[in-house]
Amino acid sequence: MSGLARRWLAVVFAAAVSAACGSSPAPSAPTSSGATPLATPTVFRQVAQKINAANNEFQLAWVGTAASYQLVIGSTPGSSNILPPTVVPGTTYTWISPRTGGTYYARVAAKSGDSLSGYSDELSLFVLDIRNVIDAMYFHAGPMADSPANANSNPVTAVWADGTRLSVLVSNEAGSTALANAQTFTGQYADLIGGAVTAAFSMTSDAMHDKDYRTFPDFTIGVRVQPGYCGGALACVPTGSGPAPIGPNKSMVTLEQGSGLYLSATAHEMGHAYGMGHITIPAAGRPEFRFMMSPVNASEQMTDAEKLAIMLARNAGLRAGWTRSQALAADLVNPYTGNTSIR
Repeated sequence: MSGLARRWLAVVFAAAVSAACGSSPAPSAPTSSGATPLATPTVFRQVAQKINAANNEFQLAWVGTAASYQLVIGSTPGSSNILPPTVVPGTTYTWISPRTGGTYYARVAAKSGDSLSGYSDELSLFVLDIRNVIDAMYFHAGPMADSPANANSNPVTAVWADGTRLSVLVSNEAGSTALANAQTFTGQYADLIGGAVTAAFSMTSDAMHDKDYRTFPDFTIGVRVQPGYCGGALACVPTGSGPAPIGPNKSMVTLEQGSGLYLSATAHEMGHAYGMGHITIPAAGRPEFRFMMSPVNASEQMTDAEKLAIMLARNAGLRAGWTRSQALAADLVNPYTGNTSIR
């Protein structure tokens, strides 16, 4: 056997022994260009989200050591049909989403020339279409409402008519904190619609226990404490109360406890007394989605998204008695498809 053949057999034998013994792989070798392979970005996250009339703005960030990165976003996991491969300098990016609500999927990889690292873990981004918020708030319909299929009956909305001056009676038992929270809500609402609906407040020694709100003068809302009245809920308003054409232009907010407990309860129920419905929130639990009008994870007062919904509806001409069909023609709500996955 020649010397060359013996050397070739020795190399093959050594490789076979190494494989049989299960030795650990060698550290990553340099690429053909001599550079070390790019490290996959980590800690890919959503830092903030702003909900606008026509889109959402997402602040995205990740951890990595490369000078630039490639970001992709798709409408299904692993896709890139919404944001094709986009080169990003640094480790942050602001994504302007489509208007259409739902979940989108983002990935990021380190990039250097033609070299690309592996992609990061996929990040789910929930886009909120403000039209679905308007639908739930004003028509109790659409994918984010308690009863989405209400959309099929072309419901009407009930909001206080322009020029309404409400009288809000707060029992001494409900206390000053309930008064303050109700005042904050009515003040915010008035500011959003240019002062077209206002409210005057007074404390009363009348506890209003078991009082029928329908005996109130028109344009009156009572706020009282009555344990057990709401069937286990923190607070409630009577079904069918509130502004016309659904209610009799009067309502009663009932709290299970007074003394300032459950700070969100008074504002939440004042929203109902103003004709607004629940918004079913996504599971993300981010501050942007802690809607005052949601039955869970409520914030103490209205979120920016709710304020935006009120302003958009107002500016588009929505008033008491508008049908959902009118709102659809004004592009304030979406055609109802039965899809509730975009919650």
